[in-house]
Amino acid sequence: MRANRVSGFPDPISGPGGEGLPLSVNSDGSLTAEGKTFAGPALRSAERACKAYLPPAGGPSPQVAAEQQRQALAFARCMRAHGVPSFPDPMLSRNGQGLPAEINPASPAFRSAARICGGGVAGSIQIGG
Repeated sequence: MRANRVSGFPDPISGPGGEGLPLSVNSDGSLTAEGKTFAGPALRSAERACKAYLPPAGGPSPQVAAEQQRQALAFARCMRAHGVPSFPDPMLSRNGQGLPAEINPASPAFRSAARICGGGVAGSIQIGG
């Protein structure tokens, strides 16, 4: 994405389900990754150029989806146990799920819990393998 003029786009992180990028697709077509929103013509161009790196459009198989749900629930429980008590259980969907406003992904407590729990943000779309 950065190579295609979307400056500041974050790197993937390792998490319970492998390496990926927590990414929310907003109703206006913009993307939010690590609390930063990306939009506009450069994003559309980069999305087309990077399409080969996206997961299949049909989504995961039922077995993979069940495993992802299990991992996401475990991640949410871990985050709550390690200092982010209001971290929500995941609602896995193609449109993603944002975090409640009271959760700051840049806070020291959130970052510490994410390191302990394996990175990632449960309930978001994971792009990557």
